[in-house]
Amino acid sequence: MFTRALIVLLIVANVGVAAWWLLRTPDTAPVAVQLPAGTPRLRLPAEVPPARRPAAIAAPASALASRCLAFGPFADAPALARARAALQPRVVRLQPRSGDAAPRGWRVWIAPLPDRAAAQALAQRIAAAGFADYYVVVDGTEANGIALGRYGGEAAAREHARALQAAGFTAAQAEPLPGPGVQWLDVAAVADFDVAAARAASGAREARPLPCAELH
Repeated sequence: MFTRALIVLLIVANVGVAAWWLLRTPDTAPVAVQLPAGTPRLRLPAEVPPARRPAAIAAPASALASRCLAFGPFADAPALARARAALQPRVVRLQPRSGDAAPRGWRVWIAPLPDRAAAQALAQRIAAAGFADYYVVVDGTEANGIALGRYGGEAAAREHARALQAAGFTAAQAEPLPGPGVQWLDVAAVADFDVAAARAASGAREARPLPCAELH
């Protein structure tokens, strides 16, 4: 009798649970929160794609420079190499640059004539006019030209050329004698760069201010 009653009770309990499950009210779906327009959504670091994560920005070395100078002139390769070794550890950037030297002096001359006979004839006329400083160039690219003197400065050379021209030798001309090529070292440095110490270490005669835009 007791066993039959227990079986009936279990059947009734199972029927009651099944009825509750079928007749229960479904869970309410979560309501999305509406944010103001333009408000970025909070995202965890793990949700950000690698390409979107901010990276550290490294400033270029040239941005650290606040002054630029030209050291020189250096007359030969060994002098340039010594100066470069002395300046390199002291500056942010360094680059060599070729420059023209000042003239070695001035000369007065007449460009080559068609042949030696014409050059000799003109030289004799120059001598007859009272000009003693002359000679006919006998070889090289200026053969059959007439040299009429060398001068340390432009003024004296031009004055002598004018005197020859006034005497009828209109082809006489004054021009500078080119000096040897020289080298400079253009550098970019920080604000507290010791110019005097760097110039002494490099052996440069000059340290000229230079627009930083000229360093490429």
